[in-house]
Amino acid sequence: VGNPAMPPAGTAREPLDPLPAAALESVAVAGRLGARALTGPAATESVVRARLPRARVVHLATHGLVFSADSLVRASFVALAPDRANDGRL
Repeated sequence: VGNPAMPPAGTAREPLDPLPAAALESVAVAGRLGARALTGPAATESVVRARLPRARVVHLATHGLVFSADSLVRASFVALAPDRANDGRL
């Protein structure tokens, strides 16, 4: 996964900027592994969730947010593209 499409500014709790080099990185990694990279709007949380159980290797070139406080640790996430079923916070 590289540079998933982020929600437009003003629609996310934490606005996240695009990571153009992350898309190139994920395409290069996928090519070395004989896989297909998920980038931009194709890198949705739903698609990633569906593919994770079959994946031997997972490469995530995206934003993430980690909370260290015990009361917030479960709010940590890896940012993916949102879709109709999920908000993009894995």
